[in-house]
Amino acid sequence: MDTDGQHDAEEIPKLIAPILEGEADMVNGSRYMNGNGKNTPFYRRIGQNVLDTATNLNSGLSITDTQSGFRAFAVHTVPVFKFRSNGLAIESEMLADAMKAGLRVKEVEIGVKYDAGCSTENPVSYGKWIKYGKITTVAAMPAFNEEKYIAKTIVGCRKYVDKVIVVDDGSTDATAEIAEALGAIVIKHPENRGYGGALKTIFESAREMKADAMVIIDSDGQHDSGEIPKLLESLNNGADLVIGSRFINGNGKNVPAYRKIGMKVLDSATNFAGGIHFSDTQSGFRAYGKKAIEKIRINDTDMSAGSEILMQIKDHDLKFKEVEIHCNYDVEDTSSQNPVSHGVKVLVQILRDVELRKPLYYFTVPGIILMVVGLVMGINFIENWRSGGELPLGPTLFMIIAIQVGMISIFCGFILHSISRLLDNSKFKWDVT
Repeated sequence: MDTDGQHDAEEIPKLIAPILEGEADMVNGSRYMNGNGKNTPFYRRIGQNVLDTATNLNSGLSITDTQSGFRAFAVHTVPVFKFRSNGLAIESEMLADAMKAGLRVKEVEIGVKYDAGCSTENPVSYGKWIKYGKITTVAAMPAFNEEKYIAKTIVGCRKYVDKVIVVDDGSTDATAEIAEALGAIVIKHPENRGYGGALKTIFESAREMKADAMVIIDSDGQHDSGEIPKLLESLNNGADLVIGSRFINGNGKNVPAYRKIGMKVLDSATNFAGGIHFSDTQSGFRAYGKKAIEKIRINDTDMSAGSEILMQIKDHDLKFKEVEIHCNYDVEDTSSQNPVSHGVKVLVQILRDVELRKPLYYFTVPGIILMVVGLVMGINFIENWRSGGELPLGPTLFMIIAIQVGMISIFCGFILHSISRLLDNSKFKWDVT
């Protein structure tokens, strides 16, 4: 690669991957694949077009960037190149030698900076991503102290996506350093912002990168990155959001019993709140299409963010699907949260969402129950009083309060329901920021 700073060293894994996977003997980094190269100065582009045409005619290849100085070679190809030229013509000469030797030559898209030496822009701005060229598919993962497993997850994902994003959520170990060394885009939170905070950064970054598809996967090694194509295939078939489910088709036998019980409770609450039906609402292995990336907004900071996303499906008219995945629970549990307290926190947040989305259920139904209890108690007290008995002070006060609170709750439920219907029919959606 060139030493003038125009090439991005983080793209090295992209060049060497086809060689390591046995698909190519030589890989050419191209600035002009897929209509890229718009930031190339005009005078450079004209001259390179002439050289590309001449080189391709001479070598018999069809290369979009014959003058690229960013290339990768398998070790066994070294004797093929004779290096007869002294100047820049060596780039064209190498392609001719490769053709004569029958080497398999492949091109991959790269970015280039012609203003090398300029300061880097804000990490969550489009300038950060433009050097990677067009990014179609990304894999993203929140990470908090995952130095043991992050490398395997990144390497596994890189086979199926254009770029990997790692949000280092205030880690105190080497998570960020390992991710950067493997060529991932690392966004660092100075403090731990929780799972929801990391997801919010991921969605913002994907929108800035103008990604067409995004896979979110846990960084702790529990998910099998080899199942990414399964999720992407469903996106290609028209889905906007794809959930990797551990329980579809009667699967999930390896899920610990205490986890399964808790997740069923959260599944029921999430499905009820969002008016949807998923078998695994707490899955962290998901894929999002462009429409979902653009529309979804995250407000919750903890693990309830996963449920919050699903509750927005109807708000934004998103098409969704579930596909079967497998989960490895043999890895060390790196979570610092007690599973019981974690489940309670998520359930409480879901109930808060029910309060906003379904006030009839949250206020009116309990109000009716409370008022009926009060009325039944009142009828019994009246019958007892008519028979010559006395009205007990405590239960009588409870009866009065129950009827009054029940009536207030019923009316509140109807009023809030009317407001929510008006909001649903207007341009406003549930985005409580």
